[in-house]
Amino acid sequence: MRHELDIAFLTDLTTEEHTAAKDLIRRSLGTRHVHIIEGAAALEDLEAIPILRAMFVDEANESRRLTIAGSLWKLARHAVFIDCLEKLVASPDHTLKQAHYHQVLWLKDERATDFLIRLLDDADDFVRSLALSTLNSLEFGEGFLIPSHELPSQPDTYRARKNDPAFRSHMLAQLQSLNLGQ
Repeated sequence: MRHELDIAFLTDLTTEEHTAAKDLIRRSLGTRHVHIIEGAAALEDLEAIPILRAMFVDEANESRRLTIAGSLWKLARHAVFIDCLEKLVASPDHTLKQAHYHQVLWLKDERATDFLIRLLDDADDFVRSLALSTLNSLEFGEGFLIPSHELPSQPDTYRARKNDPAFRSHMLAQLQSLNLGQ
C-alpha cells in the first residue's frame, strides 16, 4: 500500500465481514481500480490470484501492471513482480519510477536494497533523491525531511557497501521490521 489509507480496521472485521469484503473486492477487480487491486492483497484473498494473473496478462498499462504484480507478490510471492521491478529500474519513464519506486520495499529481502542502490544512478534527479532518502530511512530507522546532500549517507557510501555482509544484514533486518501492509 502507499500509506494513503489506514487499513488497520481490517483486523477488526468479523469473519463474516472479512468474507463479504473479499467477495466484494473480487467481484470489483474488473474495474481495474488500483485501490481494488491492492485491496485483494490487503484482504489476503487467495481466491483473487487467478483473476489477478489474467488481469496482468491482459494489462497494457505499465503502472497498473506493477500494481497487479505487487498484489500477486503479496499474495503468492509471484515472480512476475521481480520482472516488473527489473523493467521499472531500467525504464526511461521517470514518472513511472517516481510513482512505484516504493514497491521495491515490498520484496522485504536483499533485492530491495539492490534495486534502491541501482536507482541511485537513475537519470532523473527526483528518482535518485527518493532512492537515497529511502535507503537512509531504512538504514537509520527514521524518515528524513531534509535535502539529499544533508542525509547521513550518500550514494557513494551505499555503492561501496552494497556487498558488505554486515550492511546487507542490517538493511534486511530493517526491511523486515517495516509494516508495509503485508
